[in-house]
Amino acid sequence: SEVAVTLDKESQTDMVIYGFNYYKNGQKTKKKDSVKTKPTIYADLNKNDLYSIFFQSNALNTLWTKAVKTAILKNDQTDYSKITKFVMGEDLFVSIYLVTVASRIVWLDKCLYNYRILESSITRSFSLDKIPQKNTLFIYDRFLDYLPNWKMNDKEHLNKLKNHWLNETIYTFSNFYENARNN
Repeated sequence: SEVAVTLDKESQTDMVIYGFNYYKNGQKTKKKDSVKTKPTIYADLNKNDLYSIFFQSNALNTLWTKAVKTAILKNDQTDYSKITKFVMGEDLFVSIYLVTVASRIVWLDKCLYNYRILESSITRSFSLDKIPQKNTLFIYDRFLDYLPNWKMNDKEHLNKLKNHWLNETIYTFSNFYENARNN
């Protein structure tokens, strides 16, 4: 297949990002993609395009849509102990590092993962006592740390980050509101 040929020819791929299907109650559901991308190879010349996706969408948030070279994971010196108390955002926290250090990333327009939505899961259940566990401000700080590495530490990108984070905060609070209203 086209996917296999791409990966066989290029042994220097550090990461592959792929699509996924959502399943709810055993049925495949449609989820609107917040970013559209065709199969693309990201490397030195266009890596900022990939970083910009962080500001546009949640397309890079999950770990389960990435296959990463083991060496990259083994070389990660990040202290993850400070995020163990949180139930949201851990994947994005790790993904920022992975996308940054991967020299060559292949983005496939193929669904290689099936995600089963459980309404009772930790990330979907909202209650007042869980608010501290869902605080994702530590990710915002992580972005601030990485913007200089990406050469995106300018007013435009800082504003995009703030806007994206405001949208995420509104989304989280609207979920809390809906859950409180329905219970």
